[in-house]
Amino acid sequence: MSKDYYVILGVAKSASTEEIRLAYRKKAKHLHPDVNEATDAQNSFQELNEAYITLSDPEKRSIYDNPASAQKEINITDEELEEILRRRARQNQHFEFGYEPRNQYAPTNYKANEKGAWKINLAMLLISFTFIIDFMVFKDFGTTTVTGTSQFVEYVNRGKPIFWTLIETDKAVFKKLSEPDLPVAGEKLDMKKSLFYGNLKYKNNKTGEYERTENIPFITHLFSFVVFVAAALGISRFLNPEQRFNAAIISAFFCLILLGTLLLS
Repeated sequence: MSKDYYVILGVAKSASTEEIRLAYRKKAKHLHPDVNEATDAQNSFQELNEAYITLSDPEKRSIYDNPASAQKEINITDEELEEILRRRARQNQHFEFGYEPRNQYAPTNYKANEKGAWKINLAMLLISFTFIIDFMVFKDFGTTTVTGTSQFVEYVNRGKPIFWTLIETDKAVFKKLSEPDLPVAGEKLDMKKSLFYGNLKYKNNKTGEYERTENIPFITHLFSFVVFVAAALGISRFLNPEQRFNAAIISAFFCLILLGTLLLS
């Protein structure tokens, strides 16, 4: 017989099926073409697969061991090998080739990165805090004069018209939904500016209340809250190093989105 499958697998002829399986896994780690750069690695791995498929199957092994079949060589094509291995993998969830891929990545050392994750969470907490403060705290921005107003229409929701009024002042240009109590040309407005990111409010002289020149999207409020909660947990004592590391990733991701909204606004 041209191929001695027992020699290829490195097991005795009396080896059990489990011993054959373990021998196959051990050799596959070193012979698989992904980790073995030898020119004959593909052929060696093919022979190893043939040996495993033959000796791990009681019927095929019996035929192989039968002296009457000594002149017959059991040949298996690549397609047959793939199908047999795939079928066995479905039947036994623990079956695996057992080789290590060429690209190896060391597991994350969460403990070593704990201090860095804590610092990132602290930075994200401070940034999210500026957004939260910016929603509530405004400082005086002086008085401005309305230089002109104009109306325009937007069609949304299947052509439903929305009427807007564009208000131009010495300090800002903004739009508001067209209403009777909007400022008019020549009117003076007291204005306020948010503490960090420059959001504006003006005092409506007809109602006596301060109104934002533009509405802040709900998603900005939501992401600010998510960053704040994730970062706050990340610097607390309630999380382990791995959870603190994940909190840093989450808070940093949503914080980047928040900062992106500032650039787009």
